Amino acid sequence: MASEPTETPGLTLPPAPTPAWEVLQNLQQGQENHDPEHDDAETDEGFDGHISLSTEPYMEGPTIRIEYVSILTRPRASNDDQASQSLDLAHHFTLLLLEDKLHLAPLKPDIRRVLDIGTGTAIWAIDFADEHPHVEVVGTEISPIQPTWMPSNLQLEIEDCNDTWTFQPDSFDFVHMRFMLGSITDWTATFRESFTACAPGGWVESYEVSSTMESDDNSIPDGSAMKRWGEVFEEGGQRAGRSFAMIREDVQRNSMEEAGFVNIHVVDLKVISYFGPTLWIGLTVSQQAPLGPWHTEERLKQVGQYMQAALERDYEGYLLFLACELLGWTEDQVRALCTQLRREIRSGQHHPYFRQRIVYADETTATVTGGDESTTDQPLHPVTHWEQLNEQEEADNNDADSVISNPAESTASMTSSILSYRTIQGRTFHSERGNAQYWAANDEQQNESMDIVEHILILKPGSDFADQFPGAKVVGTDISPIQPAWVPPNLEFCLTLISSESHIDDCTQPWTFAPDSIDFVHMRYLFGSIKDWSALFKEAFRACRPGGWVESHEASAMMESDDGTVTDTSAMHEWGRFFIEGGKKMGQPCTIIEDDLQQKCMREAGFEDIQIADYKIAIGGWPKDKKMREIGQYVLAALEQDFEGYVLYMASQLLGWSMQEVKVYCAQLRRELRSTANHPFFRYRAVYGRKPQAS
Repeated sequence: MASEPTETPGLTLPPAPTPAWEVLQNLQQGQENHDPEHDDAETDEGFDGHISLSTEPYMEGPTIRIEYVSILTRPRASNDDQASQSLDLAHHFTLLLLEDKLHLAPLKPDIRRVLDIGTGTAIWAIDFADEHPHVEVVGTEISPIQPTWMPSNLQLEIEDCNDTWTFQPDSFDFVHMRFMLGSITDWTATFRESFTACAPGGWVESYEVSSTMESDDNSIPDGSAMKRWGEVFEEGGQRAGRSFAMIREDVQRNSMEEAGFVNIHVVDLKVISYFGPTLWIGLTVSQQAPLGPWHTEERLKQVGQYMQAALERDYEGYLLFLACELLGWTEDQVRALCTQLRREIRSGQHHPYFRQRIVYADETTATVTGGDESTTDQPLHPVTHWEQLNEQEEADNNDADSVISNPAESTASMTSSILSYRTIQGRTFHSERGNAQYWAANDEQQNESMDIVEHILILKPGSDFADQFPGAKVVGTDISPIQPAWVPPNLEFCLTLISSESHIDDCTQPWTFAPDSIDFVHMRYLFGSIKDWSALFKEAFRACRPGGWVESHEASAMMESDDGTVTDTSAMHEWGRFFIEGGKKMGQPCTIIEDDLQQKCMREAGFEDIQIADYKIAIGGWPKDKKMREIGQYVLAALEQDFEGYVLYMASQLLGWSMQEVKVYCAQLRRELRSTANHPFFRYRAVYGRKPQAS
């Protein structure tokens, strides 16, 4: 059988964030070289236009799991990246349809809790949580396919909405669900659970799409793959006991009424008065297709492109479970149908569309009241300052993609006592043993942020250094056992403050390494950790062999700009003040670059040939230079991975902020850093010096 085509010719694609942009880029390839005859040349093996919907069950290939999710039907395929990207693309075309609105229900500004049923990749919940940092957002799903990083006001729960809900009655101001067709066994029961969970005056909103492709010009004939697509869903749904005829049977409205909701609104997305003329799938697939007078509207073109991209990303994934497990098709038959379907939609001779419907209603006519927001009397800007800012810059999440290694459970040099981390607002920090203080969290979320920072640097010490120099013995020290379980054989870790019987203490105390025993001492990002920088470099000088080197990399905590976009009242400017004020209270300065501590203390310790390299490191993708833009994107990803982990200790333990205040501040900071109107950077300095040969 010929390989499946993976490109959609003829598309002029709109910009989109990862992963949507990557998918659309792939679809754009071959735009100028599209040959319709080549499509016709593809094999039709296994597809004769008369596939039976009731042959004996047969399944081969990847295992299909009924509990996994998709854009159109949850009882179907896997929860892999391909399916997740299709879900994210679906989110983008719904945003285009709704003109960037995440919902149509008229929510009050003082809502406090929101529930997203069937959250999928959590992309809707993430966007809502970012737009409403005061609101607690809960997403439920039956499979953990969400990204590692989440906004601090979003929590996810693994739960089947077909079961009795465990949420307290009257506990949510808004219940949202989208693309649940084929997932719900009893829609009335689901909306009754929503009614119970909704607070008086709260809203429920359901967004569904028909599984049947239609046309207004009879361009979807009987026997076509487009027609077969809907038949698979209709009959497969019947066998699964789950309806796909959501819109035709008016299931949303009827079930809401039965559940007790009032003030029900119905919006059909094919109504000309609402969204303009009929929307085809893949509106600009072929210049030969009669598109009609509406094709000049750019937004609708983009909707069609995203819709087609979402489908083409995972045709088979939508059909495999229903067709193979329930209707007895072979995998080859599914592939053949998908090939024919792709050919028909790309041909430009057909004008298919899906009907989509949004139904929203409130529980009663009662009003929802909200509490007052807490503020802070600290010398930094109070939290009300961030609440009052109303920047609405459009930006997409840059969730980190790195895989986290689990911390080592035990080593010969550790005792179980050091794993007794202290917990602050649900985040873990280093143990309180000894005199060491460190301001950043040490849990997986923070570690992933640190790993992203590694990509920013040209020099890569630590485990990378051990790989590059297999003949060297590399020793790393830290106050928390957060290192990966596997390390190169020439690398070992010594944990400072590991136990009461340990000979190693805080790195500002006398080191236990033999004098003149180390060729290279490397340190990085110790600002806010060291009480006496002179003592630190004197210990490094003593441990270095004559002719050995010490190198220190530090970053300024202050965000700056050359064009005035980092204003004194911005969250970006406040970021540095957290560290400066917190460092003063700890007696461990964060103004390493500003006070030129690296060079001064190295020279005082006795090092010579001291070299200084200064950099301006962008935050975000605003620089024109390609390399600096990439660095800036990594910096932003590292920060977004764990805004709270960086400031939580300083803000809550030293400055008296509440967790809610920290969340509000971080939400404002995220908005500012994502805005292309701002051009923040921080200063970065590398200083290295040599111990004299005659020492």
